[in-house]
Amino acid sequence: MILERGRVIRLAGPHAWVARAGAAGCERCAAGEGCGGGLFARLTGRRLYEVRALDAVGNVAAGDEVVIGLPERALLAGAFAVYAVPLAGLLLGAALAGALFGVASDAGLLLAGGAGFLAGIVWLRRYARRAAADPRFEPRIVERITAGSRAVEAAGRRPDR
Repeated sequence: MILERGRVIRLAGPHAWVARAGAAGCERCAAGEGCGGGLFARLTGRRLYEVRALDAVGNVAAGDEVVIGLPERALLAGAFAVYAVPLAGLLLGAALAGALFGVASDAGLLLAGGAGFLAGIVWLRRYARRAAADPRFEPRIVERITAGSRAVEAAGRRPDR
């Protein structure tokens, strides 16, 4: 499970809206040598991001500091869908146009690849709607941090119990 700290800002039924700080990036990112997380943090102003999370603890209130968790499976499935499916549609569209229909011109292959890419985007929109309604892909509050509890030292680590 991928974990991150945040603060509950409001409750809505079984869910809580949790404000979490945006990724500031590491020292390498800040120096322009890393993955670019620091650049995106500077562009977005390091503002707080709100996440809707299921209150799995059951006793949180507005203002509480909590740990929210997202299953690794949800992150991997989402990343695969966003990156691989449109790319596969692009490549398959161009390959099928060349193999099945004998399209040999660059313009024809480009159009067929673009159509495949758009088909992947359409599939992705439908997948996103299904995933949004699936509780397996929903972030959850896994711990309420109190003054006496040992808090998560860094994002991504399991809380000590």
